[in-house]
Amino acid sequence: MKRFDVKKAERLSQKTGIPLAEIKKVLGIEEITTVEEAREAYYRVSNDSEAQKALAKWNELSLKKVEEITTVEEARKAYYDRAPNDSEAGKKALVKWNKLSLKEVKDAATVEEAREAYCRALANSEAQKKARVKWNELSLKEVKDAATVEEAREAYCRALANSEAQKKARVKWNKFSLKKVEEITTVEEAREAYCRAPNDSEAGKKALVKWNKLSLKEVKDAATAEGAQTAYDRAPEGSGAQKKAIKKMYELFE
Repeated sequence: MKRFDVKKAERLSQKTGIPLAEIKKVLGIEEITTVEEAREAYYRVSNDSEAQKALAKWNELSLKKVEEITTVEEARKAYYDRAPNDSEAGKKALVKWNKLSLKEVKDAATVEEAREAYCRALANSEAQKKARVKWNELSLKEVKDAATVEEAREAYCRALANSEAQKKARVKWNKFSLKKVEEITTVEEAREAYCRAPNDSEAGKKALVKWNKLSLKEVKDAATAEGAQTAYDRAPEGSGAQKKAIKKMYELFE
């Protein structure tokens, strides 16, 4: 038989679903040729001498895998799923992971790309720290360009939590929302302004006041119990307007 081609056998296994171990068994190959086999052998042996041999083989094969790494995902997998703990292979996988992540950060041109680079980088690594900076920088640009309530809110939601960009986005979101509150003339507009304003913001509080005020007018204008119930349903939950609507319903109910 020709020299055993590990990569060819792995490709065959991936394409057919036949376990690599089964293919090797049929071909009469007993030698450990994959990271998975070396790892399994390490955990299977009972004496220290054999364990050290298996560990050395595991590290050797993992190093080969590290050399083949071309993506962040491959580097992450090599570190977490393949290399022995605290091994040379694991350390090299970390270096490569950080290097590839740094390239992702450098190439990031949008908030989405910067956020993705941040999430894919090793926690607290140089790459993740730089991704955090880039993410904030790109988000700040989005905040600056925001010209509507929707755009400011979107910039807020897309920014890194508690970042400078997110704080500035909230300020702008509140500012635009306040303008919307000033334009309110109906219960529908007040309710929408309240729901679209930042949580516990000045704009939200003012929208709620206006919503209640307009609802009180609806209650006052109601001429039937049904009309009072409609005003109740449209008023803020637990508001003064709802309480007055209940009284009006009772008065008009027959």
